[in-house]
Amino acid sequence: MRLANLQKGLMLLLLILAGCASSNFIISKNERGYYLGSDSKILHDMLCKSGDMERALKSVNIPDELKKEFYKYTCTKERSRMKVRSLFTFFSPEEQEHLKDAFRGEGYTINYMPC
Repeated sequence: MRLANLQKGLMLLLLILAGCASSNFIISKNERGYYLGSDSKILHDMLCKSGDMERALKSVNIPDELKKEFYKYTCTKERSRMKVRSLFTFFSPEEQEHLKDAFRGEGYTINYMPC
């Protein structure tokens, strides 16, 4: 039992550390967590059909062209995990934090993977 708890704690620590140094992050809502840019249909519906992605991008102060590209590669048939990650690396650290804050404003938790 203790070993299983230790393993879970270590995994959580690794996820947190990876999220801090990564070109991507985990977004969670309604007990479901995904890496931003994942090809998951559930994530697509959660972000795109709900309008959460559009609202989050509207509230972030980044160039409109980046917003359009970010939306395109997250919410259209041209979905691409690699392009989302690539775009995210172009954001300054402040813009990355603003985007995370925008998702928090839509009810998401950042860098938490529900069990």
